Amino acid sequence: SAGGIFERMKLEHPELAASERPPEDLFSISHFKEDPTDFLTRMKHMYADLDPVKPTPTHNFLRLLADKGALLRVYTQNI
Repeated sequence: SAGGIFERMKLEHPELAASERPPEDLFSISHFKEDPTDFLTRMKHMYADLDPVKPTPTHNFLRLLADKGALLRVYTQNI
C-alpha cells in the first residue's frame, strides 16, 4: 500500500530494494537466522517512527476494562 512498510523500506534502504530477495523475507525466520542485521536495523527505524504515537480513547478504554478484570479477550484485524 502507498506509504506502507515495504514501500518505505525501498525508499529508505535502496540496497534492500536492489536485492534479489523479496522484501517479505525481512520478516521470515529463515532470513533472520541467516542474518538478523536487516531485521534488527529495520525494527530500530520502525520503533523510532512510533515514538510520537499515543494510545487512542479506544486503547485507553480497553486498558480500563483489563485493569478492572472485565475484559476477557480482544479480537483485532490486521489491515
